[in-house]
Amino acid sequence: MSSLRVIIFFLPLILGCYSLYTFQRNHFWKNNFTLWTNCVEKSPQKARPHNNLGNAYRDKKLYDQAITHYRQALKIWPTYSLAHNNLGVAYGLKKLYSQAIEEIGLAIKLNPSFSRAYNNLGNAHKALGYYDKALKHYQHAIKLNPHHPDIYYNLGNTHAVKKQYDRAIETYLASLSLKSDSPKVYLNLGNVYSKQAVWEKAMSAYKNAVALKPDYAEAYNNWGATLNKLRRYEEAAEVLENAKKSKSNFFEIYNNLGNAYRGLEHYRKATECYQQAIKLNMNSFSAHFYLASIYLEHIKDKQKALYHLRRALQLSTDQSITPVIKKKIEELEGGE
Repeated sequence: MSSLRVIIFFLPLILGCYSLYTFQRNHFWKNNFTLWTNCVEKSPQKARPHNNLGNAYRDKKLYDQAITHYRQALKIWPTYSLAHNNLGVAYGLKKLYSQAIEEIGLAIKLNPSFSRAYNNLGNAHKALGYYDKALKHYQHAIKLNPHHPDIYYNLGNTHAVKKQYDRAIETYLASLSLKSDSPKVYLNLGNVYSKQAVWEKAMSAYKNAVALKPDYAEAYNNWGATLNKLRRYEEAAEVLENAKKSKSNFFEIYNNLGNAYRGLEHYRKATECYQQAIKLNMNSFSAHFYLASIYLEHIKDKQKALYHLRRALQLSTDQSITPVIKKKIEELEGGE
């Protein structure tokens, strides 16, 4: 048999074996968790597979298992800055912020140009309420890497918490200039415009968020709440009904939908919405307060009005409205 015929004869077998090998590797590589579990089993003394398996566990929200593998990676390679950073992130996700700061600080010490570590250090300080420190770390992260949209987003959130709304808007817009398809940035941009009572820009931002993420209940909810403030109750009801379809267990949607129906004088529908809000969150002051108002003024059920006024009084944190509720309760009790 000539050499050419030998090759032709054996080629299908060779290709078949190669295809089988590729199929087996693809089976292992079908997701990060399977891939890195396989790598750790085959190379338990290598740091990188442990670090990456830690990431896979973190993505599954299995933070204790993630921490175990990050620690193993660092036991093998103590100066592995990426593993220190990832261990810090995992601690942060468990709300162990002091440990997070320590580990991320080690990552930065080992790699002073590690922009993501500065971003994560900012996140940990922000979670602890150290907003000025957080701002400093985010700003340094941007100096190291001015092209990462999430750093601008986190910086914007911190400015918003500090009520530095113009700066927040500026940084959210910077984030969107780098990544224009981020619904979470549009949501928070809308929230800041709402704080400034720039209603049309707020609604435009919420609409963009919903366009990018059609089931974004929080964006629908805030859009509907804005329409309520503008007394555009029919539009608000339509938007909030969409929000309800997206997330039926979100009590704020029912509060705002109740407000829309109350504005439309659809008191039975409003009552149903407020009752559902209370079912989802029994400590909703606004639902109890507005239910009391409807029972008193429109349904004429004094006992139910009294019940919800008393609950509203227990929940009230607004010193300007607490005396008004007390007075109304006294009036109703005096007439019993």
